[in-house]
Amino acid sequence: MHKPTKGPARAVPPGQLIQRELDGRGWTQNDLAEVMGRPAQVISEIITGKKQITAETAIELGEAFGVDAAFWSTLQSNYNLHLARQQKSAHDVARRSQLHSATPLLELIKRGWLGITRKSPIDEQESAVCAFLGISSIGARAELSISFRSSEHRGPDWSAKVAWAKRVEHLAGPLVKKLPKYSKAALEKAIPKLLKLATTEAGVAQVPGFLAKLGIGFLVLPHLPKTYLDGAILPVHGHPVVAMSLRYDRIDNFWFTLLHELAHCLRGDYVFIEQNGEDEDGADAQATSWLIPEAAFKAFVKSAAPEFAMSQIETFAAEMERHPGIVIGQLQRRVPDFGYAKGRNALVKIRRQLAPNSHS
Repeated sequence: MHKPTKGPARAVPPGQLIQRELDGRGWTQNDLAEVMGRPAQVISEIITGKKQITAETAIELGEAFGVDAAFWSTLQSNYNLHLARQQKSAHDVARRSQLHSATPLLELIKRGWLGITRKSPIDEQESAVCAFLGISSIGARAELSISFRSSEHRGPDWSAKVAWAKRVEHLAGPLVKKLPKYSKAALEKAIPKLLKLATTEAGVAQVPGFLAKLGIGFLVLPHLPKTYLDGAILPVHGHPVVAMSLRYDRIDNFWFTLLHELAHCLRGDYVFIEQNGEDEDGADAQATSWLIPEAAFKAFVKSAAPEFAMSQIETFAAEMERHPGIVIGQLQRRVPDFGYAKGRNALVKIRRQLAPNSHS
């Protein structure tokens, strides 16, 4: 008699072992059907896996091959478990795919924003992402009111932008509880005083405290890959919160982005989840006007072009009570022939002016 193994080292389809027994004996499926008193079609379906080995079939196979019936029942049971595990594994793959589509999971884990690791069970990962995004299940849309300033032509990843904004929300929550009530009228009145800080590099350090007195939160959060974010403004517990990435660590970009977000604040259009082109253009125009009034800028360009000597730029900056780097930045943005090489030394870095605890 050809003796089958006592137990497969891996999950083997029962029909495969039955066929081995037949081959060892030189039997056909019809021979086994005759021995067991079963239709040949039934034997064929058991061997091909279309039918499972029932308790009755296990007894008959045991009698036919001289092997205990429990062997065949266990074989079928083990194979069923194997199939179930395969299905669960495939399901987990689908769940992981959803997680990575919902948010830049690995980056958030790396930054410690979720409180889990890459090896955490899939259930824990799902729970952590849902809690972070404030959603009931993966696939649900995160509720978010915000205005982003980012490079849209580069095709930013919306899920990454939402994750960044949610981190801002979490960090800003405790921050804004200490702030006085926000007043639009107070902010509008304070803009000229705020711009007095734009004269020197050190003025940047006073911005968070200045805004806090107006009931406006401020924090710095490095951007996530594929967001191309400069900054954003969003409401948190009734307070506007300005968040900046300092993706470009330059004084001109800092002030333009800050004023762009404050323009949204005064316009009240930052409470919608997405901004249209008109909203962004309007905020850009207001920020530009606050930095250097249009009439003064045009008069300077007319008088200084095409050389734009640094001495002329510094004199104009002093007249406008602006840091020379801000004037350089505006010339780069608004005068096509100015180029990006002139005056780069004036585009000073300002990250060091902001308190370490404003970076997260």
